[in-house]
Amino acid sequence: MTRFWPESYQCAATITINFDGESLDQQSSPLPLWGRHSYGRYGAQNGVQRLLALLARYEVPATFFIPSWDVERYPQVMEQIKRAGHDVAGHGHLHEDFSALSLEEQAAILERGESIFQRVFGEKPIGWRAPVA
Repeated sequence: MTRFWPESYQCAATITINFDGESLDQQSSPLPLWGRHSYGRYGAQNGVQRLLALLARYEVPATFFIPSWDVERYPQVMEQIKRAGHDVAGHGHLHEDFSALSLEEQAAILERGESIFQRVFGEKPIGWRAPVA
């Protein structure tokens, strides 16, 4: 029998993370949200640091699906994600419901996101996941 897995591993997993920072909050209010309504800010400023440390501790690479609004808002965090060796992929711009948008609106959001990823990461998103299911 041919062995396909390194060492004693017998399976593989794909780790993906939806980085839904404040872009999700912006859908409900363009004003900064505080208290129990500011979970996006916590995730983008603190939670992601804990997650990056955990992934590094176990040497686990992941793909982060990130709305381009958050890419622009948190360039230092984006640099940390890339420097840690993780892939980055698109996740809309402002957490839009793509099923409610015209094809032209969808295309405009995808193009905007690609442009932002090019500017911040120096590359196009590796993939894309719809922000609202």
